[in-house]
Amino acid sequence: ENGEFIRLDNTLCYPEIQSMNFAVDLVCSNESTIKKVSDIFRYFEIEFYVHSSLSIESFSSMSEEKFKNPKYTAVFLIDEDLLDMEMYNRLQSICHGRTVTFTFGRKFAVGRGVSQRHFRSLEQIIPAAFILAIDEDVKKASLLKKEPSESNAAPRFDQLRVLVAEDNLVNQKVITRMLSRIGVATVRVAGNGKEAVEAEAEEPFDVVFMDREMPLMDGLEACKLIQLRDESSTGHPRAPIVFLTAHVTGEMKKECLDAGAVDFLSKPCNMKEVTKCLAGINSGICLIG
Repeated sequence: ENGEFIRLDNTLCYPEIQSMNFAVDLVCSNESTIKKVSDIFRYFEIEFYVHSSLSIESFSSMSEEKFKNPKYTAVFLIDEDLLDMEMYNRLQSICHGRTVTFTFGRKFAVGRGVSQRHFRSLEQIIPAAFILAIDEDVKKASLLKKEPSESNAAPRFDQLRVLVAEDNLVNQKVITRMLSRIGVATVRVAGNGKEAVEAEAEEPFDVVFMDREMPLMDGLEACKLIQLRDESSTGHPRAPIVFLTAHVTGEMKKECLDAGAVDFLSKPCNMKEVTKCLAGINSGICLIG
């Protein structure tokens, strides 16, 4: 209890995240998910409210007094099936725009620009990683509001760790050079899906660029196996996966989404596309398009 961390579900949970200036409004109708998330919030002593729908009536707990404090932020955690954009925009107005929104669900149906971060599921989430992700995005939102000029600054990727899963040697060189030119310092290359699965389990990555067709194991199967990895057994979260493919069809997108991908880039891709993709991932935004 007097150490530097508390252990919860095999996760290192830092005590300083227990003093946050925000409340969470969970919009969810699944009892199992509500219980899981409520237990996490209670443990970290975070104020939260549970709503069965996204409506003004259900959000009567919101107080104008809270928003007189310029440091206060409302955090929405919304089931993608319950997201009503008209009501969401009205709630944004009530909160004076001082909100951070997270969504969850397996459909990945939320458009860009709405959710700061999308969770595939809240049933299997690691408590500390979940809370720290929320805290990080709340702090980012606060800094952007205080210093709007910084939001126009070029994104920095020097701290990102990227895994490239690609069997073609020419394509390997193209993507690694492109990543190097936009500032990514740490890039590891896997020559097939099997190597990608092993590498992703060995060390943490911020993103995996995955070719769909590779020998030994294709990208789709590798993506599925990465999504099945037990995060607590390796000590780091699963990396978001972006597919690199020459032919993107509606059916292929669905297969990749069902496997757990967060975005697609058509080959050959350019630096602008890669930069936009990394900027979204670096800010925690899920880039399904």
